[in-house]
Amino acid sequence: MRTRLGLVTLALLAVVGSLPGASAQSSGSVTLAAPWFGRLPLEPGQIELAVTSSLAATVTGGDARIEVRGLQPGDRLRVERDGTDVTSSLDPSGAGVVDGLRVGVNHLTAVVTGPAGTRRATLAVTNHPITGPVISGPHQSPFVCETEASGLGPALEDDCSARPRVDWFARSAVTGFFSPLTDPSAPYPPDTATTTTSDGRSVPFVVRVDSLTINRSITRIAVLDDPQTRTSAWNKRLVYSFGQSCGTGHHQGVNTPDNALGQVSSAGNPYDNAFAPFVDLPAQLGAGAMTVHSTLTILGVDCNDVISAETLMMVKEHVIETYGPLVHVVGSGASGGAIQQYTAANNYPGLIDAGAPIISFPDMTTTLMTIGDCLVLDRVFNADPLRWPEPKRLAVTGHRTSNICADWDASYSSLLRPTACDPIVPDGVRCTFQDDQVNLWGRDPATGFARRPLDNTGVLYGLVALRSGAITPADFVDLNTAVGGLDIDGNFVDARMDMGEEVAGIAYKTGRVTGRGALTQTPVIDSHPNLDLLPVIDVHDAARSYMVRDRLAGHRSLAVWQGAPYPSAGFAPVEEWLAALEAAGPTIDDASRAAAVVAARPASAADKCTVLGVDVNETEPCQSLAGTSPRIAAGGPLTEDVIKCELEPVEEVDYPQLSAAQLATLRAAFPEGVCDWDAPGVGETARSTPWLSWGDGSRPPTPVALTNDVGRSVVAGASTERDAAALPATGGSRWLLPGLALLALGLAFHASRPSQHNPLRAR
Repeated sequence: MRTRLGLVTLALLAVVGSLPGASAQSSGSVTLAAPWFGRLPLEPGQIELAVTSSLAATVTGGDARIEVRGLQPGDRLRVERDGTDVTSSLDPSGAGVVDGLRVGVNHLTAVVTGPAGTRRATLAVTNHPITGPVISGPHQSPFVCETEASGLGPALEDDCSARPRVDWFARSAVTGFFSPLTDPSAPYPPDTATTTTSDGRSVPFVVRVDSLTINRSITRIAVLDDPQTRTSAWNKRLVYSFGQSCGTGHHQGVNTPDNALGQVSSAGNPYDNAFAPFVDLPAQLGAGAMTVHSTLTILGVDCNDVISAETLMMVKEHVIETYGPLVHVVGSGASGGAIQQYTAANNYPGLIDAGAPIISFPDMTTTLMTIGDCLVLDRVFNADPLRWPEPKRLAVTGHRTSNICADWDASYSSLLRPTACDPIVPDGVRCTFQDDQVNLWGRDPATGFARRPLDNTGVLYGLVALRSGAITPADFVDLNTAVGGLDIDGNFVDARMDMGEEVAGIAYKTGRVTGRGALTQTPVIDSHPNLDLLPVIDVHDAARSYMVRDRLAGHRSLAVWQGAPYPSAGFAPVEEWLAALEAAGPTIDDASRAAAVVAARPASAADKCTVLGVDVNETEPCQSLAGTSPRIAAGGPLTEDVIKCELEPVEEVDYPQLSAAQLATLRAAFPEGVCDWDAPGVGETARSTPWLSWGDGSRPPTPVALTNDVGRSVVAGASTERDAAALPATGGSRWLLPGLALLALGLAFHASRPSQHNPLRAR
């Protein structure tokens, strides 16, 4: 009888322990979800075991930097990795890098014995290969290795790994350029500059560049390092340089040490470092910061912000494990490089501590909306240029020049056409924006094609222009009956584009549309030269910075610098902002972090608005000069974040400019209705989910929310309730524990039943 009761009890405990929201306890240990920034306070006598180089669920490369917190004088510490003593890996403070982690789930246990008694903390750590994937879902295939073009020799295997190498470069005091040192032990060139670091040290301006592959991405890490004295002048800051443009993947990308050094590269992707002079990475290197550049954080190589965040995450982990803890990480980069800063901060809080985007866009999904709009509008405009002169085009698009749409058409229409692959990609591969992100959007079950987040159903282009009298009622009706859409192959068709409710919901829930996530927890200074006042400005219209501002409802985590000063001037106030934020101490939740960011904002990070060289105290004049977009000019919100609108009937009262015949034409063209901009967008959610993982390729790419797990010893009277929103870590099966629990329960129940057919009972 006792045996039966014991089996039933164990089964019930297994079931309870596997339920969502249950605390994961092991010999006096509990697993808690810590905040993305900062940490939860410890109870008296409590210890905590944490991975500090990444999330516990996203460890890569077989090692992780860990820390045992809460140690007191007289404590003795022992740390085990699945039963193997690894205490020697830690320093006296309880921190260090533990290696030997196998792929999959590992268990680290810290046991502390001392005046406060014996305390135990256990933490499950999931390790992944350094080649990835970790959170982005199955790898894109085919994938062309480009290690040789990057000067790293032939790839070692299909994941495009290369042998690591180290080079040193000296900066000339005469030319200002870095040149390689063929023999780092020889005297430095006589014109080698001297630099003064942020902590006042004067050192030779000699920079070490480590080149290696992480997540199939060619990575360059640069830092002040004097090989002759074997001393590093690193100030524990990291500036991550994100690359520009938007491409559809299938190749590794090319870079050189120049990219990490902040010099415009003569080789590689033409978009990888085009804005280097605006960023001025050499100044950051000279101050002692480490700079990083990696090919899969160039959107022109792969326009997938989850792969970008994954690569950033893995590179940051490598830096912490190899070089030591970071004070903070500042994002840098223009255009597509700005998008990656916004998406990382919005969707993966903690990966960057601050951002300094230049000529920004809020995200790629809503930017794609403008590309589609420009394509279908320009087809109508160019078919009848006499009817659509420049002023009327601008009234419909909201832009300050028609060059914006023309350049979108010329440079980025290929994102919507599956045949526009890079020549190195094999025939038959569909190269589109949505195919590059197929793990995120899924496939259309009817066609097998990747689902596309593009929609203009119900959009009445030029509605604001109609109401202002900039275009005639006939222009308005004819335009909207003729504009049509693009089919899945990018061909012009009469039908409007419809992404469907499910795709729209994915965009909002997963943070593909930024502004609903964790963006307010990260200080950002957004710099945008006033390009709208220039004759030719390509695609970088100034309205985009204000779209982010409006999405955040003016939250003061974002500073907008329009017109001036020079973008690289943003680094100093970002450092001041972060120093004040760090001095205020750790925060315990998202709300307190967002409040702390605002409280720490210095006067040097105030909004700036410069019009024709004149500083204006308020930002509104700059915003009024920035133009808008085709959707805003169609009556949409300034946030530019309604990607699929709710529909309402065409009512006469809303269009007094139209005749009865024109109204009838409009109703016939839009039988299901037109956009109701007063209603939330289709699929809108109030908040997106942070830290989503589409898996490590071992399962279908279904998003799972990760948490920042730490292990803690149980203290009597302390809360042990785990975050109820926590879901299983990537790489594991979410049904394993419940399945085992149900199996145990079934066996216990079966063993407890009186049955003449039970051979064990018969004995």
